[in-house]
Amino acid sequence: MNIAKFSVNRKITVLMLSILIIILGSVVFFSLGLDMMPDIDFPMVSIMTSYRGASSSDIEETITKPIEMVIAGVKNVKKVNSVSSEGRSVISVEFEWGTDLDASGQDIRDAVEQVLGFLPADADRPMVMKFNFSSMPILMYGVTGGESTYELRRILEDDVETRLKHIKGVASVFSMGGDEREIQVIVDKMKLDTYNLSIDQIANMIRGQNKNIPAGKIDERQNEFLLRTIGEYETLKDIENTPVTVTKTGKTIFIKDVAEVKDGFEEDRSYIRTNREPTAMMMITKESGANTLKVTDRIKKEIEILREDIDKDIEFAQIFDMGSPIRMITSGAVSNIIVGGLL
Repeated sequence: MNIAKFSVNRKITVLMLSILIIILGSVVFFSLGLDMMPDIDFPMVSIMTSYRGASSSDIEETITKPIEMVIAGVKNVKKVNSVSSEGRSVISVEFEWGTDLDASGQDIRDAVEQVLGFLPADADRPMVMKFNFSSMPILMYGVTGGESTYELRRILEDDVETRLKHIKGVASVFSMGGDEREIQVIVDKMKLDTYNLSIDQIANMIRGQNKNIPAGKIDERQNEFLLRTIGEYETLKDIENTPVTVTKTGKTIFIKDVAEVKDGFEEDRSYIRTNREPTAMMMITKESGANTLKVTDRIKKEIEILREDIDKDIEFAQIFDMGSPIRMITSGAVSNIIVGGLL
């Protein structure tokens, strides 16, 4: 019996099968994850290292080349590219397609561990990161208002980020921009020359004094107590009263005798503006496989609630929304499905 004859003779059966297919198709369609890009793990790993104040040539000689030497022996490496700029080293390692990126990424981390002892002491620890589309932000906001961009950044990190991270489907929330607090020790060169001191002596003394050091333990009957020598600075006066040296006459020279200690902000090397106002930027990424539309809708609802709970002077200006183009594409697909079903 052919399909046409069966369909005519078994109208109810065919109708029920058609309804079942439509229902199952609808359920599956609305449960699908929606995203602009598929979840693809590119065979690429980046190694980023920050070293503030160092020139590009110093970065290349002290950080980039030593790391390149140790990762050259990792299996399945296809190509290595590096960029050494002022204060930063970025090394991109490309593997052969089909390589187990988790295992290769761990091999890169193990290789970098071998060279940590040879890197400058002031350099940050190298960060090893895999590249994939799921790590791209789905929402970006420019946040303005507050008394200063420093206070604005604190509100974002302490209040906003904490609440957004608990939303289902959110992988990470990252804030950038705004003033960064910096304790400045402004040295008077003439006073240094007077006491025959150098900048390195001042820096080493501050670095050595600003520590909490384990001091052993005390056993008392059946109890054991750990001891620590508390030395971290808590106030500006603690820094000012740090001894540097003793003169031939027996006079102790303190930091305050040769320098001024100020509580300030880091020097601005870049500016971020939203609607012509100083701003802090907030970027949100989703978990791999999560529905972008649903996650962005949850985040927007939570931000509306946050507006009422925090300072009303703070404004969230939406800069980028990955959900908008997805919503346009899916709405067109749904209309095509309806028209096709009717036809």
